Amino acid sequence: MLAYLTKPADRLGDTIVLASIFAELMPRYPDLKVICNDGESTRWVAKFFPNLLVAPTIQDIPHPIDVLIQFGKPDLRFIQLAKRLRAKRIIAEDRGAYRWFASDLVPRGLPRNLHQANIWGIYFRCAFPELPIITRYPDLRSLVEPIGIDREYVVVHTDTGKSNRPPSFDVLTQAIEVCQLLGLGALITSSPESALAQQLSIRFPDSERLHPTGIEQLASVLSRAQLVISPDTGPAHLAAALRVPVIDLSCKVFLPSERWRPLAERVTLLRPKNGCASCLARGRCHRPPYPDNTCTETFDLDDLTEAILSAIAMQARQSAMA
Repeated sequence: MLAYLTKPADRLGDTIVLASIFAELMPRYPDLKVICNDGESTRWVAKFFPNLLVAPTIQDIPHPIDVLIQFGKPDLRFIQLAKRLRAKRIIAEDRGAYRWFASDLVPRGLPRNLHQANIWGIYFRCAFPELPIITRYPDLRSLVEPIGIDREYVVVHTDTGKSNRPPSFDVLTQAIEVCQLLGLGALITSSPESALAQQLSIRFPDSERLHPTGIEQLASVLSRAQLVISPDTGPAHLAAALRVPVIDLSCKVFLPSERWRPLAERVTLLRPKNGCASCLARGRCHRPPYPDNTCTETFDLDDLTEAILSAIAMQARQSAMA
C-alpha cells in the first residue's frame, strides 16, 4: 500500500511531528510505504523508517496511489495532483469549494488543546484506523553522530520559524546567567545573520556561538546538551525527540501553544504574560513584520529561573543513576 503526503518537507518541526505518527503507524501496517516530499529533514528521518520514501519530484512518485493526504482544504492544484497520481482514496479538511472531491473529510474546529500530532493523526486514521493516540515523539538518538564536545553546556537557540517570535534579549540573558551560576556554559545556536545571537555573544564573551551546517550537526550538538532553551521551533522538537530537557519559550499568546509544544516528558512550556496591543485587537498573533515586542518581553523571569533549576536538577539525578 502506498500513501503520499502533500505536507512540505522543509520544516524540521513538522517532520518530527510526522515521525511520531510514522513510529506508531508503520509497525501496525508493515506493508505500508509512506511517500513524502524531498527535504533535508525528511531524508534524515527516513534513515529511521525503512518504509518512508522520499520523492524529489512529482515525477518520482509511483502511481496509482492508494491514499493521498492533504493537510488542509482541497484546492484545484490538489485535485489535479490526485488525478495525475490516480489516487484511490483522498483525505482532506472539510472546507473549500472542492471538499466534495475527497473520499474522507477531517472536521474543522478541533479542540485547542489537541496536539498537532493527533490532529494529523485524524487524517491518517481515516485510512488506518489502528493508529493510536500519539503521546510522545519517537526516540531518534540512534541517528546521532558523535561530536567532540566534552564539557557540559546548555543550548540557547535564537532563530524561529515564520509563525513564531524569539524571546527578547533580556529574557535570554536571564536564562544564560542562571545557567552560568550553575557552572554550565552556553552554546548559542543560530543562523549567521541572527542579530539577537550576535547581541548575546557580545554580552557573554565566554559563550560559544554555532551556526549548524545541517540537521546532522544540529542533532549532534543538541543530543549532548544538559538543556535546550528555545522558541517553539524545529530545534525544540528535535531536542525532545533526542530525549533532552527542553524549555519551550512560546510567544504565541493567542494561538494554541499546546498544539505545537514538543511532545516529550521533560518539556516545560512557558508563555508570556501579555500580548501585543495589535494582537489583543485582532484576537490572534500577528505575522511578521511585528508591530511591537510586548509578548517577547513579558515572560515571567522567576518562572524561567525555576524551570531551568528544575530541569538541570532532574538531569543531574538521571546522570547519577545511569
